[in-house]
Amino acid sequence: MDVQSVATVNDLRQLTGSEGQTIILECYAQPGDGGGGIFTYIHSHTAVDDGGTIFKFDVPSSPILEGAWYRMYAGPLNALWFGLDSTGSSPNDSAHSNMLASAAAGKSPGFFYPSGTYLFEKTIGPWPLGARILGSGISILGNPHVNDQGGTVFHFSGSGVAVELGHDPDVNTRNGSVFEGIEVLGVNPNGAASYPNINEIGIEILNDGSVTVRNCRIGGFKFSISLDGAEVCAVEGCNFDGAPPAGKGYPVSDLSADLGALSAFAIRLGTWKSQAGLACNQIVISNCQFNNTYWGVLHNGGFNHHIVDCNFESNVAILTEANFATIYENITGEGAFNSNFLTTGTNYHLTLKNVVVTQSCPLLTLLGPQYGLNLLGNYLQGSTCPFPVVGSRFIAGGSSLGNIGPVGAGEGTAGVIFDTDPLSIVELNYAYNKSNPALGINCTPLSPIDINDNRLRIRDSHTPSSSADSSGNVGDICWDANYIYVKTQAGWTRSPLTAW
Repeated sequence: MDVQSVATVNDLRQLTGSEGQTIILECYAQPGDGGGGIFTYIHSHTAVDDGGTIFKFDVPSSPILEGAWYRMYAGPLNALWFGLDSTGSSPNDSAHSNMLASAAAGKSPGFFYPSGTYLFEKTIGPWPLGARILGSGISILGNPHVNDQGGTVFHFSGSGVAVELGHDPDVNTRNGSVFEGIEVLGVNPNGAASYPNINEIGIEILNDGSVTVRNCRIGGFKFSISLDGAEVCAVEGCNFDGAPPAGKGYPVSDLSADLGALSAFAIRLGTWKSQAGLACNQIVISNCQFNNTYWGVLHNGGFNHHIVDCNFESNVAILTEANFATIYENITGEGAFNSNFLTTGTNYHLTLKNVVVTQSCPLLTLLGPQYGLNLLGNYLQGSTCPFPVVGSRFIAGGSSLGNIGPVGAGEGTAGVIFDTDPLSIVELNYAYNKSNPALGINCTPLSPIDINDNRLRIRDSHTPSSSADSSGNVGDICWDANYIYVKTQAGWTRSPLTAW
């Protein structure tokens, strides 16, 4: 039996069929646009034309006929079925909204956006909870902003939020959505000479949990990804580029308007600007590349964040106040000219572990109290950076300060070199005095070193060869089985030890 075919959706809507009849739709509106498929006719009094999976008979001059053509498919919805344009020629806002509002969208396990460039002028989404939002991947070779490798690109020319994965700020939900394999770019349709709008956020996860953004590229936004009040979310294998495509950016002469390399934040972990009480908690950022973003990660409140196996080619990664248990692990960085890690407020249990940075600026700059700062196995090399940790007077109780080295032009060090500020470490529950920084153990320090106990131990012995021994510095103290030694301006001196 021959199966009839029709060219376009408009042709299909002009055709009435018999129950169970099958027909082939060749395209949505233009040959090769990907909107075709196989349909069957079903008599129904409740069918609603959704513009993608159900098409009803549409001839106003004809008698009212019941029934509709139903697409035969399995798996995720294909955006091209709903008439979205993947050529970058026209906006897709209306067709995309129809797809998300359809009954099929509520039942679908996912949404697939085939290779191409999709233009949007308004916020894209939100999708149903638990949706798998899949592209065909991002361009890998050549110009990262040219879709030359068969990837999926969303070009957003509106203001505010481009992709919305979050929901009502007053309702915390376990979303469970996955956004994967899509390049999201904020572009200015008028080019760099004029900008009528500010593309603020590339992907926003608002007060939702268990959302994953994976294998995406995001750029051309003030915040590439913003997690506002979100919990237990993951950002995996993503690439962050501050600048939008050439000719579609913002004037670099105006830093307040430039959303490219000079002022962009790659990821914001924090609180929604109108919902200051919503903390962003338990976020994992892994295997990501940060390119040409002024700031890498902005922490604005929350706890238990883990940033691991990432590379930062940005000016600085910033940690702000009210963070608890944040870990940076297996991090490499280059391009920083201010500081690699900067804190501007109180943090509890901040850990830098196996961090390797090669630029001649501090590994860590502290501008606020750090309780339980942990530095473990980090590496800094730069001939003009004598102090890996700047602002050491802010280090408070419970800190574990491990190795940073080598420092400078090949000079090795075992331990931590701080800046010229004297180090202030006090135990928890004791106070420290910024005007008189010191080391206090079991006490608030009243002297440069103040120990509230009855013993001080130097574990290893050392015996200078003579008073003229060149080893050590003035003020050094050491011991052996027979003497205590002190080095003065005149050389080593000693006092005998006797038993009683």
